[in-house]
Amino acid sequence: MKVKRNLFLASLCVLFLVCYYIMNQTYDELARYPYATEENHDLILHYLDEKDIDFLLAQNVKPEQFLPYVECAGFQLEHTLWYDKAMQLQPADASYIVQFIETWKNEFTFHEMDTLLSAYLYADLAVYFENGDPFVEHASLMVDPSDLLSDLHAETSVYTYVPADLVALKELPHVNVNSTDKEVYVREAMVKPLEALSEAMSEASGVLNYDLIIVSGYVSYEEQKQLYQNALLQYGADQFLQYEDYPGHSEKQLGYTVRFAIAGVSDLQTVTESEQAKWLREHAYEYGFIVRYPSGKEAITQKQAQPLTLRYVGEEAAKEMRDHDWTWEEWVKRNEQ
Repeated sequence: MKVKRNLFLASLCVLFLVCYYIMNQTYDELARYPYATEENHDLILHYLDEKDIDFLLAQNVKPEQFLPYVECAGFQLEHTLWYDKAMQLQPADASYIVQFIETWKNEFTFHEMDTLLSAYLYADLAVYFENGDPFVEHASLMVDPSDLLSDLHAETSVYTYVPADLVALKELPHVNVNSTDKEVYVREAMVKPLEALSEAMSEASGVLNYDLIIVSGYVSYEEQKQLYQNALLQYGADQFLQYEDYPGHSEKQLGYTVRFAIAGVSDLQTVTESEQAKWLREHAYEYGFIVRYPSGKEAITQKQAQPLTLRYVGEEAAKEMRDHDWTWEEWVKRNEQ
């Protein structure tokens, strides 16, 4: 009797093992993954294990988000969403994107990618992350230089950034003194306010643009290098920052700054006391502009006065600065508190 019972139990075990083997042979690990198809089934199983499939389900990752990268050297499934977002923002070879993300992802957050990859090229970012700022040690790269109220200073850099929406000022008196290209470019958002300012100046004075000519707007990184070298030669290493900035650290590169000039007048005191400078001090804020480096505020701005240099900040911020007689630096400091 005991022998029969043992044989029966042994038979059950064998039957269980056979059944388990058969089930195991027919079990599909991707059965629970709703995006698996006949076309991608074998490829997914070739590269991913059960733990990976758990990740796909938990993050709701679709095949088109990871399959373009799965065969790339250095691929990490947990970084799939980084690769996918990078490809959407700045299309490139899949292998290059994987390499870029795996090398530099600790330099920025996932959420910063939207603005970072809209402002800078992969190659430029790689150079900056690898070597740092070429002019200011320990400077940090500005993640979103497109922001109207970006605060650019010696500790922050926009490196090789070029605004995507630069527009030539065809309708206003201008000549670009910083470039062989005589057109002056600014961000599109400030064109209409600048035209409204010009119209108001013309009406107030009875002459076109109050006899002012725009001589500078957006200044590129490469053009800044030349301005920097000129300032070093003219003012020396201890004084040049009163007149210019390190390349990549100038607000001119943001595209929200314009500089006017009065034909035949260059003396600072004469410019400061001119009717045009006085009018701008009184009325520029009405159109969203501030005098960026006003006379009498040199100790705060750390710059020589530039009575005819304006920055567009929008009407609300400009009015607040005007009402409190704040410079840009004072306004930024108070808004950081």
